[in-house]
Amino acid sequence: MTTNISTTACSIEFNAKLGGQYALPQTHELNRLRAQPFMIMGADVSHPGPGSGENRPSFASVVWSWNKDATEYVTDTTVQPPRTEIIKKLQTMVEKAIEGFMIQSPAPSLMIMYRDGVSEGQLDAVKTFEVKAIRAACKAVWARKGWTETKPLPALTFIVVVKRAADLKGNCRPGLAVEGLHSPWTRGFHLQSHAPIQGTARSGQYTILVDENYDMNSARIQQLSFELCHIYAKATRSISIPAPVYYADLVCSRAKFHLDPDEYIDLDGASNSDTFDHVFWTKQFKPVSRQNHYDKSMYFL
Repeated sequence: MTTNISTTACSIEFNAKLGGQYALPQTHELNRLRAQPFMIMGADVSHPGPGSGENRPSFASVVWSWNKDATEYVTDTTVQPPRTEIIKKLQTMVEKAIEGFMIQSPAPSLMIMYRDGVSEGQLDAVKTFEVKAIRAACKAVWARKGWTETKPLPALTFIVVVKRAADLKGNCRPGLAVEGLHSPWTRGFHLQSHAPIQGTARSGQYTILVDENYDMNSARIQQLSFELCHIYAKATRSISIPAPVYYADLVCSRAKFHLDPDEYIDLDGASNSDTFDHVFWTKQFKPVSRQNHYDKSMYFL
């Protein structure tokens, strides 16, 4: 019997959109996490293409795990000024994520953020602003729930991952983790998590900015990251970076389709100004419909 791979992948994708799951890694690190409520997040920012001018918005997205196995994800997307890499509304987005997570689960005891698309020169800014925003979001939710004095805040691990490092000639086997190739001012590793269908594989480069969960144990973070590369709902094999980061990238890529087509006529210059009009673009951006809980589905696949 011959199996059509594209048909199989399409079936898996629809299954995920309808709330199903096709793979559930049974591994040490995810099993440890399942002992308490935990939330995996991914975040990314997409920017207007070259030649678009400064009147087009960038889009920021955050996805977060929705179930105890970290295989289902929900997302939030916002408009922000062009070429801005720092997620301006991250605190509000994480507050929404935590409260959404608690609809069907207890409050998270730990949170792990995978952040995509950050260059080495932006690491300090991301650590200063975005880590602070996540902590502020936790404090705000805890204050609204009256937990400030009774329940500890979630422990946070914040990891930046980019797919830029390439091997020289041959491809290594998936699962290879290498430390010691990083900047002397940061802590991290390279992880080869997939086997390319053809050509040369590009290893993921991971930078750990904050770690309150693993006590400087890089091996456990490497294991978790590798496991999360096996739950991507659009593929039947492991991928190059953790699924929540890939999902955040997908959300950003399709964010322009949330703009009112009657206003967003010309993709090369929608507004008649050479300057960015944040109010204009925010007004045109349409969130996902809440009807039939569509906003709680993996519609972005």
